[in-house]
Amino acid sequence: MAPSASASLIDLCVEQSLGPELRRAGYIKKGRTYYLALDHCVLLVNIQGSQWNSGESARFTLNLAVHFPEGPEKTGGRLPSPLPTLHKVPMQARIGILMPKNKDHWWEL
Repeated sequence: MAPSASASLIDLCVEQSLGPELRRAGYIKKGRTYYLALDHCVLLVNIQGSQWNSGESARFTLNLAVHFPEGPEKTGGRLPSPLPTLHKVPMQARIGILMPKNKDHWWEL
């Protein structure tokens, strides 16, 4: 199934702005989630579109997460297989909680 116009708009925005910055920092992209393996953990940045998006307008936010492999294992700077999915990572927050207003934040396109 082809992505909706709003999903395409979000993907284009991310690919032209945030995506290159994350890749420069070493993140790997799968779907709408970027992963960075560090020695003891994996950082996740997930782009979430609003369920209310429609037509030519769209809203999105960022979900941030830190995955620690089970047990005392280190990642050794390598991504685990399979990759952790956002809904299975307990340590996560939306970016708005880290912003000055400390409330949910959605970018509108």
